[in-house]
Amino acid sequence: MALLACLAAASPAGAQSLMTEDDLSAAAGRFVNGPFTWTPTLTLRDAGVDTNIFAVPTNEKRDTTASIMPAVDARLALGALRGHSKGHLEYLYFERYTQQRALNGQVEARF
Repeated sequence: MALLACLAAASPAGAQSLMTEDDLSAAAGRFVNGPFTWTPTLTLRDAGVDTNIFAVPTNEKRDTTASIMPAVDARLALGALRGHSKGHLEYLYFERYTQQRALNGQVEARF
């Protein structure tokens, strides 16, 4: 019964599809500035100790790591014009192996 409930409530993963027609709707965001709405988020994930940061079978290297990702979801509804943009910038932190630190970003927009 629980499995059936989980399957019924399942939705497609974010990586399976980009923006849909629903993304272009004028749904309000967290902040509203006239026809422009936007919702910022901040995500901290994968924080902790990685015991094999290079994923090698021998001579494993250990380090403290974290990933922090600010993002914004913005929408514009101006008459018949509808626009939607999503963007994020992810910072990968490594305490000891600083050469592994990186910035990754993505922006997508649709009108």
